[in-house]
Amino acid sequence: LESAGYNYIGLDYERSGAVILGDAHALPFKSNSIDFILSMAVLEHIQHPLLFSAEAFRVLKPGGTFIGSVAL
Repeated sequence: LESAGYNYIGLDYERSGAVILGDAHALPFKSNSIDFILSMAVLEHIQHPLLFSAEAFRVLKPGGTFIGSVAL
C-alpha cells in the first residue's frame, strides 16, 4: 500500500505489535478522514460485522475505497 502512495495505519484489537490498538466497532478516527481501508480476513472475527462496516464507511472520505475479504 505504501508503494501505491498510501500511509499505512495498522489497527488491531490486542496484538502488541499493532501501530494502534483499537476496536473495529468504534474506530478511533475522525469521520471522513481515511482514503482507503483494507480488511483482509478480519470480518469473520468481528462480533458485529455490520457495526464495523458502518464505522468503516463513517471514517472513509467521500469517494474513499473499502476492500474486505473473509477467510473460508
